Amino acid sequence: MNQFVTEATEYYNWLESISDPRTKDWFLVSSIFSPLSACSLYLLVVNIGPRFMEKRQPFETKIPMALYNFGATALSWYCFTELLIGSWNAGYNYICQRVIVSNEPQHLQIAKVLWWFYVSKYYEMLDTVFFILRKKPNQITFLHVYHHTTILGLWWIGIKWVPGGSSFFSSMVNSFVHVVMYTYYGLSVFPTLRRYLWWKRYLTQLQLIQFVSNFLQAILGLREDCGFPRWMAYGMLSYMISMFMLFGNFYYRTYTNKTVAANRVTLKETYMKSD
Repeated sequence: MNQFVTEATEYYNWLESISDPRTKDWFLVSSIFSPLSACSLYLLVVNIGPRFMEKRQPFETKIPMALYNFGATALSWYCFTELLIGSWNAGYNYICQRVIVSNEPQHLQIAKVLWWFYVSKYYEMLDTVFFILRKKPNQITFLHVYHHTTILGLWWIGIKWVPGGSSFFSSMVNSFVHVVMYTYYGLSVFPTLRRYLWWKRYLTQLQLIQFVSNFLQAILGLREDCGFPRWMAYGMLSYMISMFMLFGNFYYRTYTNKTVAANRVTLKETYMKSD
């Protein structure tokens, strides 16, 4: 057991030695305990939160939820625009871009925005707290919990070892999707606006397109082999497959399957009336 601990410690120290020198000591990046602690606390809240609220009345959270959603929208818009403009000005390749470990402003700015993107994943965990306070445990699905916990660990790895290069692409695309998503949820807080929010189905379609685009970009990047870490590209491929499967299942159950069932009922009623 002692030998295992020693070897694991030595391996972790070696990984530390090859992390990006620009970001390795940044806030919430320096230690693996940052994402681990956040995920552990998150899972604890998911476990005990609904029990805590079981015999209590749901809280009125309309204003805090609106502030939360529009705050997430603003942060996502910042990340999207900065990554788009920054990558364009730096001449980054949108298919495959190696990580340029440099303190030159154009490259360091990309790393800083990716850090903000990583921090946003901590902030986004708050939506689960709102579900609990509103007594909406049905919205805390496996997909919901899986996404919040895994994305935090994935981007801790990204910001610590790969804070640049092709990493900007998936972050930029995800930030754009989140601008649309959090705008939708921010508006949905107000009952008078809900009749205009008919496009939730297309929001899920946009998320699925996101996963496909990131998957294809990783495939093409592996083929071009520009020097971006292949292990990160393979990790992105695996994660995009899991997300597409989970979101695809959600889309099918929420929209396609219900539509098919409704059509069957309509056909059956039509047939019965014709008799």
